[in-house]
Parts: sequence; structure tokens; C-alpha cells
Amino acid sequence: ALIVLDRDRVREREKRDKRNEVGVMDGKGDTGRVEHALLAELIELEANPVQGIVVLPSTKGTVREWNGLLCMREGHFQGGVFPFILKFPNAYPFSGPPSLSFLCNIFHPNVSRSGSMDIRHWIREWVPFKSGVRDILTAARDSFLHPHVHPVDTQANPYAAESYALDQKTFVKQAQTNVQRAREELESG
Repeated sequence: ALIVLDRDRVREREKRDKRNEVGVMDGKGDTGRVEHALLAELIELEANPVQGIVVLPSTKGTVREWNGLLCMREGHFQGGVFPFILKFPNAYPFSGPPSLSFLCNIFHPNVSRSGSMDIRHWIREWVPFKSGVRDILTAARDSFLHPHVHPVDTQANPYAAESYALDQKTFVKQAQTNVQRAREELESG
């Protein structure tokens, strides 16, 4: 019985190794492969950064969480420096995109009051190894230039979407208040 058990273990290990060779992962994820994929994306972003965005791995000792800054040089949020966190799912990139959450209050149609960014309007289909962090960061930056606001009631912040669509003056005033507040929070540490 012991020999059969060992053969079963060997067969199972061989099957797992073959699946990993062709890039198939179980639902639990493969930590080494995920971390390798994330580090490869980070190296690519360091070599070819997304304009106006800086990202670094978290100091928490995991590559599955990145800290970032979105720096806006134009648009309604011009002058804004907005800190955010990217959190990657366990089976990234197979299980979908990372979540992006801002660490400051932002009056924005695609950012909820809790800071979560709704990126589904820009990344309609997530394709592992074709879609990546660059797509998420570019979509986040572009949403600050041209927020998605229709239909208003489907946005992360419907009030901000309505303000953007119907009352640009009020929206711009609130956006600039957020820019100033975010700068003050960064300066105070």
C-alpha cells in the first residue's frame, strides 16, 4: 500500500508539473509564478513607466500589493497627487485584474466614496498575459482626463457623475478642492 501511495504522489506531481509547464494553474494560484509575473510587470513599468504614475511594491513584504502615486498635469484634477494601492488576486493574472483604491477622498465619477476605482468601463475584457498592470494604470490616469459618466446611476459615485455631466463648474470646484486636500495630506505625512 505504501508503494501505491508513493506512485500516486509521483503521478500527481508529474501532472501538476505538466500543467505548470503549459501555464495552467489551479484556482488556488501558484505563488512562485504569480510573483514572477508581477516582478516582470514591475520591471517593465520601471523601464517604460506610464506617464504621471509611479508604482513600487509595498513595504509589507509581499509583491501582491503595490503603492502608487497618480500625478495629474492636466485636466480638472491638474496638480493633483493621489496615492493609491494596487492589490493583486491570488491567481493573478488568471483570476482577473488587480483592485485599485485611492487613499484620499476624490470626487470622481469612477471612484467610490471608499476610494475604490471602477475600471470596468476601460478594461472590458481581461485577458491573462495580454492585459496587465499597464492597462489598469493607463485607464486610471485616462479616467481623470475623461471620466466615464453615462449612465449616471451605474457609476461608482453617481453624484460626481451627475455633477460632471450637468454642472461642470461645480465639478471643477470640487475636483480642485480634492487636489488641494490630497497635496496637504501628502505634505503632512
